[in-house]
Amino acid sequence: VLDQQTRLLGYLDSPYWLEMTPFADLIQPEHSARLQTKHVVELMKTEAIVADPGLCRLDETWKCAFGEYRIPLLKTPFLVVASMYDWFQLQMAQGAECCAFP
Repeated sequence: VLDQQTRLLGYLDSPYWLEMTPFADLIQPEHSARLQTKHVVELMKTEAIVADPGLCRLDETWKCAFGEYRIPLLKTPFLVVASMYDWFQLQMAQGAECCAFP
């Protein structure tokens, strides 16, 4: 609950992915959020949108869509919400099904 003096313009749900080497030395594309993000930006031809008309000037456009690189550039007040035991991140890090998916 925010008090009346707090100004919040963004509510980011699990956006701050930090890519690390998986525990099981998995190198397949499905275990790399960086590679997935890069491919999505390229395949969907969204470079102009992702770069946010000149506001994101990182060396590679796909990084503008990846929290690890983009969040430090944000100037808008925001709140990040993330789970300590995020199903997706655990699956990516371990390379195994960690939880039953409904």
